[in-house]
Amino acid sequence: MKPLKYATIAIPLTLILSSIMSLIPILSKSYSFNNILFLLSLVQIIFTVIIYLGYINLGKYTQDKALETTSWVCLILIFITNIFASILILDSDRSLFKIIVQFPVILLTNSIIYILLGIVLLRIKKVQFTRTVGILGIILGLMGIVSMVYLGPVDMGNISLIKAALQGLLGIVAIIFFVLQILMFYRASLQFEGKKRKKK
Repeated sequence: MKPLKYATIAIPLTLILSSIMSLIPILSKSYSFNNILFLLSLVQIIFTVIIYLGYINLGKYTQDKALETTSWVCLILIFITNIFASILILDSDRSLFKIIVQFPVILLTNSIIYILLGIVLLRIKKVQFTRTVGILGIILGLMGIVSMVYLGPVDMGNISLIKAALQGLLGIVAIIFFVLQILMFYRASLQFEGKKRKKK
């Protein structure tokens, strides 16, 4: 088993899957597409579990109990939220889905998770990119909380420029975060799982 390597692969797959899932509601509102969206969401949950198992094992390899424990808490939180979201996808009332799931449950949960993981990753010095990913995770989480005010479904009047700027900045930070997260797991995989392979 190479959980760090699997996490490295799961991150880009999750991003691709999320992009596809975001396009489906735009392309069609039929119930058959809801079923496809539901199945894809289940696959996404599997990829998400793999990613957080990567964090858990990173905590084990670096002997950091805080990272290991926090990763378990985050895994449980994200798992419950994703299951809840997947069930609501089958609900024909799309407004319910948007209000309850997109705003603010998923965004708030992800923001809290990014902040928690970011804080504990700042402690890790044995693996390259961990502290950078930690800092970006905290920034991303705080920006996610702020965006709940400015990017919500309600039109708040004269803040269109703020919305556009915040969306663009959030997207840029997220891209950098995920790229460095992939590099972090890749380097950690070479550092810890590569040694195990050589010993064999």
